Amino acid sequence: MIQAHQPVEISVINENFIQQLEKDMKNYDILYICAPFGWGKNQLMEEIYRIWSDQNVFWLEDQTLEQQIKSLPTTGKRIFMIPKLEKILECGKDVFLWDLLNEKRKGDVFLIASYMTAPERMIPYTLVNRFVSYGIESLRPTN
Repeated sequence: MIQAHQPVEISVINENFIQQLEKDMKNYDILYICAPFGWGKNQLMEEIYRIWSDQNVFWLEDQTLEQQIKSLPTTGKRIFMIPKLEKILECGKDVFLWDLLNEKRKGDVFLIASYMTAPERMIPYTLVNRFVSYGIESLRPTN
């Protein structure tokens, strides 16, 4: 009897890109990763979350976004990781995200990933040079 082979997903994380994100966190408030489905955005976000776990990092998702925001600490530098912005927009919970961005404290950083281009609500951040966007070229693994 021949058994079907189950495909194994292999992820190659671009270490140079992670280093660039860490460098850019000092200069920008919003780091926006935009790439189509299948480019490993979520795997990258999970890897970064694991690497930065000793910092004040908060993983924000659509199902519990409102409760998560209400329970955030009010002291220290905070890093917000939002792996699927499109899900938050689809379920109409983006109002909580915009409020969090508007109340942002000095030192807060948002790392956002989505298959969509940045929403119009983020344009003011681009105008004051507090926003940087990365595309599929940034995600490509290096040899």
